[in-house]
Parts: sequence; C-alpha cells; structure tokens
Amino acid sequence: MAVDEKDSIRVRGDDLRVLRKRRFKSADAFSAACESVSVPTIYRAERGGPVLRSYLSRMADELGISVDKLIAADGDVDRILPGNVMTGAWFGLHLATDRFGQNYVIEEDTHLVQKGTRVEGYSDYETSDGKMRDHFVDCTFKDNVFCGQMRPEDWPFPLDSAVFVVSGTRNIDWLLGYISWFDLDSEQTEFSKYVMIRQGSENFETEVANARRLLESEDKLLRARRFLETGYDFEKVVALMVATEAAPPARALGDTAQAASAPARSVPGDDLPSTASTAAGIVVAMSPLTVLDADPTEGYFADGLIDDIATDLASAPGLDVLPRMTFPDGETVTPAAAGRAGATHLLSGTLRRSEKRLRVNAQLVETAQGRIVWAERYDQPSDAVFATQDAISRDVVATLCRELASGAPLSGESAKPDPRAYEVFLKGRSLYLRGMNIRTLRAALALMTRAVEIDPGYARAHAQISICQTYLLLSITLDKGEAPTIDGLEASQRALAIDPDLALAHAALGLARYGRGEYGDAEIALRDAVRRDPKLFEAQFFLARNLRLQGDRAGAAERFEIATRLRPDDFRARGLLGEELQALGRSDAAMEHFRAALTLIEAELGAHPDNAGALAFGAAVLADLDRADRANVWAEWALTIAPEDCLVHYNTARMHALLGNTGEAAAHLSRAFDTSPTAQRRLALWMRHDEDLEPLANNRQFQSLLKFGETYA
Repeated sequence: MAVDEKDSIRVRGDDLRVLRKRRFKSADAFSAACESVSVPTIYRAERGGPVLRSYLSRMADELGISVDKLIAADGDVDRILPGNVMTGAWFGLHLATDRFGQNYVIEEDTHLVQKGTRVEGYSDYETSDGKMRDHFVDCTFKDNVFCGQMRPEDWPFPLDSAVFVVSGTRNIDWLLGYISWFDLDSEQTEFSKYVMIRQGSENFETEVANARRLLESEDKLLRARRFLETGYDFEKVVALMVATEAAPPARALGDTAQAASAPARSVPGDDLPSTASTAAGIVVAMSPLTVLDADPTEGYFADGLIDDIATDLASAPGLDVLPRMTFPDGETVTPAAAGRAGATHLLSGTLRRSEKRLRVNAQLVETAQGRIVWAERYDQPSDAVFATQDAISRDVVATLCRELASGAPLSGESAKPDPRAYEVFLKGRSLYLRGMNIRTLRAALALMTRAVEIDPGYARAHAQISICQTYLLLSITLDKGEAPTIDGLEASQRALAIDPDLALAHAALGLARYGRGEYGDAEIALRDAVRRDPKLFEAQFFLARNLRLQGDRAGAAERFEIATRLRPDDFRARGLLGEELQALGRSDAAMEHFRAALTLIEAELGAHPDNAGALAFGAAVLADLDRADRANVWAEWALTIAPEDCLVHYNTARMHALLGNTGEAAAHLSRAFDTSPTAQRRLALWMRHDEDLEPLANNRQFQSLLKFGETYA
C-alpha cells in the first residue's frame, strides 16, 4: 500500500535533535509543548524516520521555524550496519488495553523484506472480529532502528494508520519499542509497548516468555531498549531486569574469585536512603572529634574514627544518622545546628592520641533541650582503636535504644584489621576523598597497598585499592607512550573473596566493570551494593554515573541527588546533579546546584589549591554560570598542574564549548581521547549525552570522536 507524500515525511533528524535540545532540553518537555506529539514520535523523527506532516508541522511551530527546514532532502545518506537485515519471519507482541482498562497481549506473525534501508511487509493477528492484517509502509531500517507506519487492511472503525519505532540488538534478533496512533475517541495520541522476536532461534519459546515479562512495566521496556541499543544481547538484558527486581543469587565473580555466598542485607521498601527520622524518631548527628594533640596531621584519624562510628550506628535498627558532611567542614557542630538539620541527638567529643595511649571523651546531647543524656571517657592502649570504636557505638545504641541493650551485634566488617593497617588506610582515604585527582589518587593507592601488605585480609583496603586503580585508569592519558594503569577488577574480587557481604567491595566491582566498558555487569554489581548498604556514597554515585552513560538521565539525577545527601561536600556529585537536571529541562534547579558546586569547589581549592581535577571541573561549572574570565584562568591552571589528565582536558573542552570556543573545545577533546580503548569508549558514550558539548554537534572532529562509542569491548 503506497503512502501519500502529503501524509508522511522523512525528517532531517540531526537538525531536529539540535533544535529540540537547544530549547527544550528533553523529549518530554518538547512533547508537552507540542500537545499530541508523543515522545516515540519525536525520537522516530530525530532518527530520520518518516512521520506524519501534521506532527512535523506542530514541531516546527513550537521551534518557530519553517517546516521545510526539517524535511530530509532527496539523496540523504542512510546508514545500515553491515550484515544486519530485517528480511525474514518475526513474532510480534503488542501490549493493548481493552475497553475495561485491562491489558492484554496481541500476538502477530510478521513477514518482512528489506531492500537497502527500506522495509516492506505485513503482520497477521487474531481479534474478536477474526483474522486481521497490517501492512508495513514507508518503513526504514538504519542504525539498528526499525521505524515507519502500519496501516490496517480491514479495520472495523475508522483508523488511518499507526506509527512505530523499535530498537534492536547488534545482531537484530530482538527489537523493542513503541507503536503510537491518534485515538479518534479521545482525540489524543496513544502509544503502547511493542516487541519483535526473530523466529527460528534455538531458545525461541524462552525468549517469547521473557518478552512478555518485559511488557509488564514501562520502566523495564525503556531500560531494556537502552541496553539493546548499546549492544547487549537479550540474555544480559534479562539479567539486568532481574537485578532490579530482587537481590541476585550468588554467582561467580571471575576466574580468581569465589562466589559471593552471603545474602544481601534486607532493606525495607525502596533502596533509596531517607534523610527523615526513622520510625523510632531517632536521628543522630555526628560532630567532628576535636583533636587535642599538637600534631595537626591527626585530623585524618579523628575523621576516620567518627565516620566508622557513624557507619556502626546507621546499621542499628531504629536509628538514622546524618552524614558528618551535612555540616561545614572543620566546624564544631552545636546542638541547635544539629536540631535544625533534623537530628534528635548529637554525638561529639575530643580525641588525644600518643604513642602508647588513645583517649576519647564522648557525649550524646539531646538537641531539643541541650540536655546531656550520656557521656563517657575511653582510655585504651593506642592499638585498641577498634575496641574503643565498638565501645562508643554500643554505648550510644544502648542509651538510645534500650531494646538493643541485650547486646545484639552491630553490623560491620566481620574481622577487624590490624590497627597499623587501619591507620594507613585512613591516611589513604583522606587523599582519595579529594576526587579524581591523579596526584592524590596515586598517593592514596600507595597507602592502601601498604595497608594490605600489613594486613592481607583487610577487605576494605582491597576494595579501596580497586577504586583508586579504576579512577586512575579513567584519568590518565597515554602521554609519551605511558601504559594505562591496571584496572581494579582483581582487587575488587579479592575484597569480595575476603568479605562477600561488604557493600564497598560490590561498589568497587561495579566501578571496575564500568571502567572496562561492561556497563550491564556494572549495573548489576552496583545495584547489589546499594541493596547491601543504601547509605554508601560510592554505591549511589557510581550507579548514577553508570545510568548517565546509558542515557537514563532521570535515573542518574535521582541517584546523584541521593549521593549529595550522603556526602554534601562532594562537589562532583553536586555538579553532575546540576548537569542531569539541566538535561531534564529543570534549568532553575540546575543553576542552584551549579552555584552550590562552585562553593564546594572553592572550599576544596582553599584547602588544596593544586587539585587539578577540581579546577577543571570548576572551570566548566563557571562557564555554566557565565563567568568566562575566571573559567579560563582555572582551566589554564589545571592544565599546567596535570597536563596528562584526560578528564582535565575533557572538562576544559566542556568549558570552551559553553563559551563558544569550538576549535579549542575540539582540540582538548582530542587530547582527552589519547587514552586506553575502553576509556575512549566511555568518554564517547558520556559526551553523547553531554548537553554542554551541543555547540560541537556539527564539528567533524567531534563526530569522529563519537564513533569510539560504536566499538564494543
């Protein structure tokens, strides 16, 4: 059945995408502005697929341009991946809704023939009125996306056509997406889920059952579609869907690791931590311990000790703990300030440490009236740090929750490390917390390595080694033939072999998979880490970045927001949250977070002015805030300090793109890509979703770099 050119138009997708992002930032915002133009229709148009002229006209009206500027010219080049064709027999599953609002699935036998990028064919299916046939007309297949129109051969009520867009795996055995149509009764555009499976595969029946499972929820189909577009096979996509529903069973972690046999700690409700009071109404704020020693370097030890006490308290039933970073760094927290932040109690104290003795004075204050409800002095040998930590935690819990006075154990590492290893670990951790700064990461890695030399069974140190290794892998360029740093996979597996239930180890495994370009496996490990400890910053932050890389902007924003609550002084989490909100069309909220990130970066640079990562990240934030002069100074400073850091070059490129210096931006992007192949792919996928680089959309060098994201590890 031929399609009248007056009704269906092929679209110049790249131009529409640039215009839509420049004004609306998200497809949802654009769809709302265009009223009945659905999100699938917009995506189909942006991929160069055919859409109805009436839809395209509404888009053009909202953009304030002539519709002719969006119509593809004759001879536009279509791209099809070699070896992938639609010709053959397919099995279709279409989720429909009856007049009573109940969902049901229509099964279709589909036959397609492909000629170049054009596809023709038909689908047969049963209805209450008998056998029906839809014809595929004016359909295209390129970039592993099949889109076009379906028109019924004989339909019992007036229906002109339905339009569809489905995306597939790299071998085109599966396609998932949407059908949309204009409902004459409601006079609104409707759309529903659609799955196509190539017939004749070895596991066809199992695949059909799995397809029905994906049709159960909108979220499953959206996420499955993103993964299929990224290149994962359907088996791995199903594993990802399962991972989001419940804790996965124990599975091998690799050739050198044992299976993680311990079950995940159950978390009531969602895996998102709450900052509100718990059911018992008890929320504890942590004030930094005041160090009474003359040696100012003992601060790292006091901070690490109070953080670990906070971790112990947070694991006790009926207690919630505000992150220590809720309050300005270095300031003594008053009961009044803790109360304003939502705490019912404040734990504070002093620490004095000598070669032989460790003395801690601690007190617990009720914030409402300033009444001291508990106070104690601990005087122990210097190597009894863990006994002191446990004693403080248990005494506080016993005071606040009398039901725990029987001695129910608090969760934590199953075996305490050697005190000397713990001290070295805390020193390394204080350096790691400065962010992705090559110099301090190398120093942190050296200290963590020393910690496991002292105590080979120290799981947290092995996990931290893994994180530092992966961070360095993602940061270092191949300047003068320098080999890439070893990735963190082996160290994370070693940590899990020691303590299979350690959330930090699962987070490290997820980050290592992320660094290797295995984003599906990374998500499985990171969601496992979140389930085990939803208040672990690394688990939420790493998951947010992994979701961002796969194009899940809303999911990434949600996780970045949690990360900022868990570590309020982390400028990178705050700035990345601003970027996600900007991409989602929430510009006002994004600007607030950019300003907050800048304040945090300024504080970090005040303490560590040589932090090149903070300088470069801050330069891009300054550009977002239209502060060009200062942005250029910071970028120049960062490049002088760390010319080998690919992330410094990437953030410098973002700054130049925001300021309109496209030539400089492209040059620094090229320098950023002078790194390992997996890091190149990650950068390409990241910048595909980076709104700040939009001015480079038509730059040849930029387009060339984007192709690194089309290679699969």
